[in-house]
Amino acid sequence: MNSDRSQQTKSFYEKSQIASPIVSTDARLIPLVVDAHEHRDVAVADVITAYLNANMNDYTLLKFTGDSVDIMCKMNPKYEEYFITESGRMVLYVQVLKALYECVVCLLLYGMTIFGIFERDGIQNQHS
Repeated sequence: MNSDRSQQTKSFYEKSQIASPIVSTDARLIPLVVDAHEHRDVAVADVITAYLNANMNDYTLLKFTGDSVDIMCKMNPKYEEYFITESGRMVLYVQVLKALYECVVCLLLYGMTIFGIFERDGIQNQHS
Protein backbone atom coordinates (compact mmCIF):
# COMPACT_ATOMS: atom_id res chain seq x y z
CA MET A 1 0.00 0.00 0.00
CA ASN A 2 1.54 3.29 -1.06
CA SER A 3 0.70 6.35 0.96
CA ASP A 4 0.60 9.64 -0.84
CA ARG A 5 -0.25 12.33 1.65
CA SER A 6 -0.67 14.95 -1.08
CA GLN A 7 -3.53 12.86 -2.51
CA GLN A 8 -5.02 12.37 0.94
CA THR A 9 -5.10 16.06 1.76
CA LYS A 10 -5.73 17.61 -1.65
CA SER A 11 -8.52 20.13 -1.01
CA PHE A 12 -10.12 17.93 1.67
CA TYR A 13 -8.43 19.21 4.81
CA GLU A 14 -6.83 22.40 6.02
CA LYS A 15 -3.40 22.03 7.63
CA SER A 16 -4.88 22.82 11.06
CA GLN A 17 -7.30 19.89 10.70
CA ILE A 18 -4.53 17.30 10.31
CA ALA A 19 -1.97 18.64 12.77
CA SER A 20 -1.25 16.02 15.41
CA PRO A 21 -1.13 16.76 19.14
CA ILE A 22 1.56 14.07 19.38
CA VAL A 23 5.02 15.49 19.99
CA SER A 24 7.42 15.56 17.03
CA THR A 25 10.32 13.12 16.83
CA ASP A 26 12.92 15.88 17.18
CA ALA A 27 11.16 17.37 20.20
CA ARG A 28 11.19 13.94 21.85
CA LEU A 29 14.77 12.97 20.92
CA ILE A 30 16.47 16.09 22.31
CA PRO A 31 15.40 15.43 25.93
CA LEU A 32 16.39 11.76 25.49
CA VAL A 33 19.91 12.81 24.50
CA VAL A 34 20.08 14.98 27.62
CA ASP A 35 18.70 12.09 29.73
CA ALA A 36 21.37 9.74 28.34
CA HIS A 37 24.14 12.29 28.88
CA GLU A 38 23.03 12.83 32.50
CA HIS A 39 22.54 9.05 33.07
CA ARG A 40 18.87 9.47 34.01
CA ASP A 41 16.45 6.55 34.31
CA VAL A 42 13.85 6.66 31.53
CA ALA A 43 10.65 4.64 31.13
CA VAL A 44 8.82 4.13 27.85
CA ALA A 45 5.16 3.14 27.48
CA ASP A 46 3.03 2.12 24.55
CA VAL A 47 -0.73 2.24 24.30
CA ILE A 48 -1.65 -1.13 22.84
CA THR A 49 -4.25 -0.95 20.05
CA ALA A 50 -4.48 2.84 20.35
CA TYR A 51 -5.10 3.17 16.61
CA LEU A 52 -7.81 0.52 16.74
CA ASN A 53 -9.60 2.47 19.45
CA ALA A 54 -9.79 5.64 17.33
CA ASN A 55 -12.88 5.73 15.10
CA MET A 56 -12.71 7.41 11.70
CA ASN A 57 -15.01 10.43 11.60
CA ASP A 58 -15.00 10.89 7.84
CA TYR A 59 -16.04 8.56 5.04
CA THR A 60 -12.64 7.22 3.95
CA LEU A 61 -11.92 4.60 1.30
CA LEU A 62 -8.80 2.48 1.04
CA LYS A 63 -7.82 1.09 -2.34
CA PHE A 64 -6.13 -2.32 -2.54
CA THR A 65 -4.54 -3.38 -5.83
CA GLY A 66 -2.79 -6.45 -7.24
CA ASP A 67 -1.47 -8.96 -4.70
CA SER A 68 -3.13 -7.06 -1.83
CA VAL A 69 -6.54 -7.95 -3.29
CA ASP A 70 -5.56 -11.65 -3.36
CA ILE A 71 -4.44 -11.47 0.27
CA MET A 72 -7.64 -9.75 1.37
CA CYS A 73 -9.79 -12.32 -0.47
CA LYS A 74 -7.85 -15.20 1.10
CA MET A 75 -8.34 -13.66 4.54
CA ASN A 76 -12.06 -13.23 3.93
CA PRO A 77 -13.60 -14.88 0.85
CA LYS A 78 -16.61 -12.55 1.19
CA TYR A 79 -14.46 -9.81 -0.42
CA GLU A 80 -14.27 -11.78 -3.70
CA GLU A 81 -17.69 -10.47 -4.72
CA TYR A 82 -16.55 -6.85 -4.31
CA PHE A 83 -13.28 -6.65 -6.27
CA ILE A 84 -13.32 -5.00 -9.68
CA THR A 85 -10.83 -4.69 -12.54
CA GLU A 86 -9.36 -1.30 -13.44
CA SER A 87 -6.89 -1.09 -16.33
CA GLY A 88 -6.40 -4.86 -16.15
CA ARG A 89 -5.58 -4.85 -12.42
CA MET A 90 -7.67 -6.27 -9.59
CA VAL A 91 -8.89 -3.51 -7.29
CA LEU A 92 -10.76 -3.66 -4.00
CA TYR A 93 -12.14 -0.57 -2.26
CA VAL A 94 -12.92 -0.83 1.46
CA GLN A 95 -14.30 1.71 3.89
CA VAL A 96 -11.95 2.54 6.76
CA LEU A 97 -13.81 2.49 10.08
CA LYS A 98 -10.88 2.69 12.49
CA ALA A 99 -7.74 4.82 12.44
CA LEU A 100 -5.16 3.49 10.01
CA TYR A 101 -1.42 4.06 10.23
CA GLU A 102 -0.17 6.50 7.54
CA CYS A 103 -3.59 8.05 7.01
CA VAL A 104 -3.04 11.75 7.72
CA VAL A 105 -6.10 12.33 9.90
CA CYS A 106 -5.36 9.24 11.98
CA LEU A 107 -2.51 10.87 13.87
CA LEU A 108 -5.00 13.48 15.04
CA LEU A 109 -7.56 10.79 15.91
CA TYR A 110 -4.88 8.82 17.75
CA GLY A 111 -3.90 11.88 19.76
CA MET A 112 -7.50 12.73 20.58
CA THR A 113 -8.08 9.13 21.70
CA ILE A 114 -4.99 9.10 23.92
CA PHE A 115 -5.78 12.47 25.48
CA GLY A 116 -9.40 11.37 25.96
CA ILE A 117 -8.18 8.29 27.86
CA PHE A 118 -5.88 10.46 29.98
CA GLU A 119 -8.71 12.88 30.72
CA ARG A 120 -11.12 10.05 31.55
CA ASP A 121 -8.62 8.45 33.93
CA GLY A 122 -7.64 11.74 35.56
CA ILE A 123 -4.10 11.82 34.20
CA GLN A 124 -2.98 15.41 33.69
CA ASN A 125 -0.20 16.93 31.65
CA GLN A 126 2.64 17.83 34.04
CA HIS A 127 3.39 20.95 32.01
CA SER A 128 -0.08 22.50 32.00
